[in-house]
This record gives sequence, structure tokens and C-alpha cells, in this order.
Amino acid sequence: MKKILLSLVICLITILSCNTSTQKYTMRPISNFMKKRVPEKRQSTIAYDIKGISKEGAEANATYLGNEIKSCKINIYGEADHTELIYDFEANQILVIEKKQIYANTKATTSGNSVVEKRVNFIIGYDGKYIKKPNKDNEFDHFYLEMKKVVPFKIL
Repeated sequence: MKKILLSLVICLITILSCNTSTQKYTMRPISNFMKKRVPEKRQSTIAYDIKGISKEGAEANATYLGNEIKSCKINIYGEADHTELIYDFEANQILVIEKKQIYANTKATTSGNSVVEKRVNFIIGYDGKYIKKPNKDNEFDHFYLEMKKVVPFKIL
């Protein structure tokens, strides 16, 4: 009798513990599991030393997305000035922003009137020729060809 009662209790517990919901399960095709994930493109910045532009020094910081260059910032240091060039690389052209700080005397001071700032925007092609010239008559030298000798546009 004890065995029958124990069997009946076990059967009731088993029946009550089963999930009786009518939830439908869907199967994903196996091809979704087999697809390879494409790794995301990583952004990296590499610094380059550019020689021959200025005695005080020039450096380029190139930003790459994946293995292609996306932008490059060049700082050129001079005795009486500082030039910053920013190149934004697009598919068929390069947008350039040139900022130049010219010191009124050779010793740069912190007073606001000792520094003259100039800024110009223009567009060049990958050959270095102007697509859209600067809108100012001032002479601007964008140093693209010197940068191109040192900074690779594609990295491995």
C-alpha cells in the first residue's frame, strides 16, 4: 500500500511540475548560426615626424579607420609662427583647414595682442591641385605633397 501511495504522489508531482502552456517554439535556420561576423573597422592614430618643412619641427597625426586614412592633422612650428593643417579625406577630394598663428615678436607672450590668427578653408584633389581655392588673396602653402611622402594613405 505504501508503494502505491508513493507512486501516486510521485506521479502527481510530475504531472503538476510539467509546463502545460501552449507556447510555440520557432527554430532558426542553421544558416543564421553559420554566418561569419564581419569585424568592425577600428580607428587608430599614428604620429609621423615630417622633416624639411621647418627647423623647429613638424609632426603629422594621421587617423585611420580600418586601414584607410580618414584625417590628418599637421603641426608646423616656426620661430615666429605656428601652422596647423587639418586634412579630411573624402572619396574624391580632401577638405583642408589651415590655421596660422603669427607672433608679433619672436617671443610669444600670453597677451591677446601679440598673436595674429589667420584661418582659411579650401579643397584639393589627391594630386595636390586646388579644386576650390582659398577665398583670400593671402599666400597659403598646404604642404600636401610633403605630407604625402611621409604619411601612408593605407596601412596594413
